[in-house]
Amino acid sequence: MDYAANWDLNDTTDKALIRAVGAAGDLVAFEALAQRWDRRIFVFLAKAGGDVEAAADMRQDVFLRVWKYAASYNDEYAFSTWLYRIAHNVLHTWRAKSNGHCTRSLDNQDDRWKAPDSYRPDQSAIASEIDKRVRGAIQRFEVDDRELLLMRLQAEMSYREIGEILGVPETTAKSRAYKLIAQLREQLADMHAAARSST
Repeated sequence: MDYAANWDLNDTTDKALIRAVGAAGDLVAFEALAQRWDRRIFVFLAKAGGDVEAAADMRQDVFLRVWKYAASYNDEYAFSTWLYRIAHNVLHTWRAKSNGHCTRSLDNQDDRWKAPDSYRPDQSAIASEIDKRVRGAIQRFEVDDRELLLMRLQAEMSYREIGEILGVPETTAKSRAYKLIAQLREQLADMHAAARSST
C-alpha cells in the first residue's frame, strides 16, 4: 500500500512517515523525512566531526541506516532522538576509522556547513563575527564534547534526549553539558579579552 498517496506530506509527522517506511518501504515517505532532516543532520555532522567532506559521506550513511532500520524504530521515542542516535553512531564509526583527527579547520571551509539563514538571528557583520568565534571555540573541544554541545545548543535537545542518544543517564548528560557550556563561556571570554587587547 502506498501510504504517501493518501497524505499531505507537509502535515504528516515524522513518526507517521518512519512507520510507513518501516512497514511498507514507502520511498515517498522516506524522501520526505530525508528532505526535512538532511540539512540539520549535515550541519550537526560537519560541526561535530570538523570536516565538511566527511560530513557529506556520513550524512549519506545516516540516511542509508534510516532506510535499512526503519522497521526497528520504536515510537516511544521521538524520531529526532532515534535519528541523532544513528548520526552519533555514524560519527563514532568515522572517528574510529580516521583516528578522530580532523584534517582541516572549519574556518577554512566554505559556508555549506552553516545552518540556513532562518536559523540565524541576524545576518549582520557582528553576528557573523560572533558565529565565527563560537564555531572556533566549539572546534577546540574533543569530538564527544562537541557533539554534546551541538545537541544542546544547536539542536536544542533536552537532557533526556541527549542521554538517550549517548546512552547515559539524563543527570550525566546534564552535568556534562553544564560543565562544557561553562568551559565554552570561559573560552569565549578569553577570546573576547584577547581581541580587545589586540585593538
